[in-house]
Amino acid sequence: MIASIGEALIDFIPVETPDGTRVFAPRPGGSPYNTAIACGRLKQPVLFLARLSTDFFGTDLVANLKANNVDASYVQRTSDPTTLAFVRTSPSGDAEYAFFVNDSADRLLRRTDLPADLPRELTCIQCGSISTQMEPCAITIEEYVFERAEKVVVAYDPNIRISLISDGDAHRKRVLRFMSVSGIVKVSDVDLEWLFPGITQEDAMEEVAALGVPMVIVTAGAEGATARNRNGSVHVPSENPPGGVKDTVGAGDSFHGALLSWLDRHGHMYRESLATIDTETMERALRFAANAAAITCSRAGAEPPTDSEIDLG
Repeated sequence: MIASIGEALIDFIPVETPDGTRVFAPRPGGSPYNTAIACGRLKQPVLFLARLSTDFFGTDLVANLKANNVDASYVQRTSDPTTLAFVRTSPSGDAEYAFFVNDSADRLLRRTDLPADLPRELTCIQCGSISTQMEPCAITIEEYVFERAEKVVVAYDPNIRISLISDGDAHRKRVLRFMSVSGIVKVSDVDLEWLFPGITQEDAMEEVAALGVPMVIVTAGAEGATARNRNGSVHVPSENPPGGVKDTVGAGDSFHGALLSWLDRHGHMYRESLATIDTETMERALRFAANAAAITCSRAGAEPPTDSEIDLG
């Protein structure tokens, strides 16, 4: 079982109406939330830890969790508003975000909102993104996850949003702390370059591995993904989205959720196995995750595939 902890928000995605007017349509989102949905749609046992609003956006977010096989029983509800994010595609094809997070429900996550005990069958806690970049939720998640890092695998995706970071040096230190307790670090090439400027991707991956991380994965959009552990490294190209790319919103989260689901389903969700599985097995896991990401890119918003749309391998 996987637990995902962090933000859940509403992404406003640009769409065009039949008369040609461009408007923003609301879609459920947030990196940890998307990752949990990706796991749930693949029938991976998963629960979500968060503080969500009782406004109609928050109600929709909770309903969407339940509709996609995610255990929402640990979610705490509050009258604080839901975080909003407006998304558009940059000229380079990447997603750009404008966040509205002041005094929002998920940002105000406190220790008292989180359970003291989690299911015994839990193997992994997934975290990262904006909920580990803003206070008070960042310190709450850091303390909660670090206390459990010796018992379960921590899967961390920095998913850095520069616009939300006021102190770059302080956040780099926080990212490295999270990496140092993680069994899996899934990081984009852009985030890796921000963390380790001026060195090659291969050397940056070595820096992450040197923190004691058993498995390091770097995603590079259309350039594919690379993973490394003690047995070596492997690269897989990106998959071609069926029908072409609609947008890339949630693609990295779908990749992450699919990767974690595959590893857990095949019995590799513990640190020693992550560190020592052979490159052929890592390649199978990456190809499965890349396929899930490609399907997500073929439709608007963060809409990962279901188990009926992908070979679970």
